[in-house]
Amino acid sequence: MERIKSGFFYIIVFVLLAYVLLSFFSPDKVIDYFRFRPFVVLTQSMEPVINVNDIIILTKPKEEELNEGDIISFVAYIPELSERSYVTHYIAKIDVTDNGETIYKTQGEGRAVGEYDDWKDALGSPTDITFEDIEGVYLFKIPFIGYISVLFKSRMLLGLVIINGFLIYFTISYIRRKNHDE
Repeated sequence: MERIKSGFFYIIVFVLLAYVLLSFFSPDKVIDYFRFRPFVVLTQSMEPVINVNDIIILTKPKEEELNEGDIISFVAYIPELSERSYVTHYIAKIDVTDNGETIYKTQGEGRAVGEYDDWKDALGSPTDITFEDIEGVYLFKIPFIGYISVLFKSRMLLGLVIINGFLIYFTISYIRRKNHDE
């Protein structure tokens, strides 16, 4: 029984370590391998449904399962940042163009019916949100935990947390072995 517990412990540690390393080195691949991805909400555009510093959990979507009213996170050009970044809004309308491409009209919380987001590219030309832009579909939120994630923005601090995690793990392993030998 002790071997099963120990094996289970090692599996959990390995999976958590793999998740942390993948999040650190290739965050865009997390949802592909783990089928979910957390995001920290940085703006008020979805308040009061989703607040600043809430962590939202997304799951990888299937295009045929997306519906109007779903909350999605997608990539769009943000002029204030001068780069493409993630946005979390509702799917307000799903349109299919004449050439068969599906376009998702989005809007934040509290906007009037038919008042869609107006997305533009870096040159100011109108652009549409397509399935390829969608990172995930909202599952649930964890309120206010995003404050903690601010601490992990520093690579040095994250490295220290990982090193301390290993030290704690090896200390616990050592104490278990010592108690088991006595």
